Amino acid sequence: MVRKIKNKRKKTTNNITESEIKFKKVLNNKIKKGKIKECLLKETGECQGKIISAHSIQNNRYLNKISKKGKVIIIKIENNEVKFLEEGRKRFSVFTGFCQKHDKEIFQPIEDIDYISSDEQKYLYVFRSLAREFHTKKEILNIYSKQIEENPNLFLLKNIKKNHLKDLESIKKEFELIYNELSIKKYESLIIKEYILEKEYLVVTNGAFIPRTNSKNEYIFDSYTDESINNGNLDPVIFLNVFPLKNKTYILLSFFKKYEKILNPLILDIEKNKKREISSLIIKHCEVIAFNPDYIQNKFTTKERNEILKNFSKNLNGILTEEINSKINLFVD
Repeated sequence: MVRKIKNKRKKTTNNITESEIKFKKVLNNKIKKGKIKECLLKETGECQGKIISAHSIQNNRYLNKISKKGKVIIIKIENNEVKFLEEGRKRFSVFTGFCQKHDKEIFQPIEDIDYISSDEQKYLYVFRSLAREFHTKKEILNIYSKQIEENPNLFLLKNIKKNHLKDLESIKKEFELIYNELSIKKYESLIIKEYILEKEYLVVTNGAFIPRTNSKNEYIFDSYTDESINNGNLDPVIFLNVFPLKNKTYILLSFFKKYEKILNPLILDIEKNKKREISSLIIKHCEVIAFNPDYIQNKFTTKERNEILKNFSKNLNGILTEEINSKINLFVD
């Protein structure tokens, strides 16, 4: 949900500059110091048990399905390059944002019961994506705070922190709203579009983001709406979940009802070509994505894999989404 800013940059491997590489190394060290282990629902006073390593994508149900010998393929930076790398499924998509009690009680309807497209289950998928985003933003704020403690004269960083606090307050309200509706089993705030592909594609992802362009790089919003988003007056966040199940692939695309009108052009594009448009959203916005090792190796040519990495590196580095080549189809027969 952070606005992406366009920069001129000297090109290196997979479009990462030397300065970005140095920044990533520094940032990784800061991230380790900024890690937070606390339940996002601690204000309820009902927490019990230790803080657990929760998966934003279900481990036993979906990561297990796409894994090979316990491994999945993810995209990350290693030795200054964006690469496809193996990662143990038990480590992927983990965040420390819930206590044992809340994680078990809240997500039981999707952990212990097969997906049946119920309103409750759909809301829980959105809530888990939102929880991970909320927790990540709290950790980023913690990083900023520690940097300011070390460098109290960094006024630019203080301004960034101020803007981040505003963003965090917005997502906190959304988190509390969805949690309340789950608690009373009254599902009113979200529109959840369910799209079904009639085949299992061995890729999983989830994310929360504001889309800017479609797969043709045409702007979704008019200039007035775009400016309102930039000023923090509108927050048309999309929640995206993709998972294979029982010879089908399910796509849940969700957003708050109050933003239905301004997001309608995107929805119309998706309904014309689901694979192309959802692939575009994943490549442009989702950082939590995993593939089956054989799927990514056998279904894509070397050129296509390199193109995925090239465009994903732009995603990671915050390049404006209209610069990202979105013609890649991630759902290959």
